[in-house]
Amino acid sequence: MKKINAVLAGYIIVALVAQPVAFTAEFHVATAQEFQTALSTAAVNGEDDTIFLAAGIYKGNFNFLTTAAQALTIQTESGLKPGDVVLDGEAKGRVLNLDAGSANANFTLGTLVFRNGSINGNGGGLSARTRGIVSVSQCQFTRNSSSSGGGGGIYIANANSLAVTNNTIAGNWGSNIWGGGLFIDNVVSAYPTFPIWFTPCVFREAVSFIDGILSSLMLSAS
Repeated sequence: MKKINAVLAGYIIVALVAQPVAFTAEFHVATAQEFQTALSTAAVNGEDDTIFLAAGIYKGNFNFLTTAAQALTIQTESGLKPGDVVLDGEAKGRVLNLDAGSANANFTLGTLVFRNGSINGNGGGLSARTRGIVSVSQCQFTRNSSSSGGGGGIYIANANSLAVTNNTIAGNWGSNIWGGGLFIDNVVSAYPTFPIWFTPCVFREAVSFIDGILSSLMLSAS
């Protein structure tokens, strides 16, 4: 009996050791270069990552490209308020590109300003492509444009779940019917079971859905 108990105990220990461990990483950045370095590192480290931005204006065109099913959170440092952290594309390209391809990556953005993004395509302020969850809250999108596409402010593609809450999307421009403010592409094919939240946001441009659900819906409400 003692031998059996010892064997069982050994199995239990092995099972506990074999359990997958979720690794996480944090980055605290204060310059545009540090921000891009954090994005590049997070894209390949195989961990769930959180990037905290100090108050300031971050000028550049920032990219996160991954094939991993991981989570990425980008937010301001604790104690900062909306408007304290500005991502400025300087009209030289998209402000922020988050691309996980067909991976189930989760993107969470909070309390950021996206401005002066300009792209020959979709999503001048923000482009997020993933099969996972996208959450954007307490952000401002202004003076962003897409010259040959939609979603001057925001472009989101292929996500399994989407929450756009407590944002202000105003003063953005798209060149066609696919939404100067927000363009949602290929994420509503499971409608009406597909979860989308928009409240309470302020929109001043068109919001568009593809797959025939909604097209160029003009909103101006909170």
